[in-house]
Amino acid sequence: MQKSEIVKRFKAVREELASAKEIEIPKVKNEVLELDYEAVFDTIIELVKEGNTVATPVGTFDKVHREARKGRNPKENIEIDIPAKDVFHYKKNAAVKKIFATEE
Repeated sequence: MQKSEIVKRFKAVREELASAKEIEIPKVKNEVLELDYEAVFDTIIELVKEGNTVATPVGTFDKVHREARKGRNPKENIEIDIPAKDVFHYKKNAAVKKIFATEE
């Protein structure tokens, strides 16, 4: 996903949350929004890498450990070993779930 697409989605979610809470958010230039976006997510990523759980108004970010497991290569139909790893995990909160549930 391109950075411009992420910024557009970020702006859309920001507007949806503002309308859901009936507050007015001042308009900002894309450059300012992009800088804010980068600063926020860089901070969240660094905190999660350190092992912290980060709760935000849109959801919770944390690190989840996935155990090693067996997988299958569908092209060659060969069983493969998938190593254990830590992954970045996001869980949206009730307000965000409600906003996206109304779009369907």
